[in-house]
Amino acid sequence: MSVLARRAGADERADHREVLAPVVRALAEITVGRPGVAVGLLSGLGEGVERVGGVRVEREIVQDTLARALVDTRDHPRAAGCCTTAPPPAAITPARTFFSPRLPATVGV
Repeated sequence: MSVLARRAGADERADHREVLAPVVRALAEITVGRPGVAVGLLSGLGEGVERVGGVRVEREIVQDTLARALVDTRDHPRAAGCCTTAPPPAAITPARTFFSPRLPATVGV
């Protein structure tokens, strides 16, 4: 993880240096038991995580990592409030309306 963080930190692309490198460093810090350092690295990113791209789930992993680091540092109120997400877009159809009731089979057609 340290090698990956150094590579991202030396990348010519600003998004990799300023966003991806801190995320990777934070993950490395968590794995060696230094959640406070991870909190510092991830807290400063805010919406910057979106600059790297990826799907919503990948961005949520960063938020969840921050929440876990906050829990590990016993900052429970901040952990509870850091990962609020918007409701899903209206275009997503709930399963109960997506699946229609089974129509009776027609015999002898």
